[in-house]
Amino acid sequence: MKDMNFPLDIIWIDQSFKIVHIETSLGVSTYPVVYYPETPASYVLEISAGKIKTLNVHLGDTINILKIYLIKSLRVISIAQL
Repeated sequence: MKDMNFPLDIIWIDQSFKIVHIETSLGVSTYPVVYYPETPASYVLEISAGKIKTLNVHLGDTINILKIYLIKSLRVISIAQL
């Protein structure tokens, strides 16, 4: 990935929050390759390289999305819980 300072693991997620595609350790050396899921995805989650293995994430797993509302700043932050 161009201009990245550190490699990423990327997870593609469909509308039912099922993981439909995974790519691991994508860094500067992968540029100019473009990655796409094999099936339609509604969301993409980018995390630090190696986290997919550490968290034991697999294709077909379902994730939970938690919404945390920060009343003080009136911002909504979504956190993915694998």
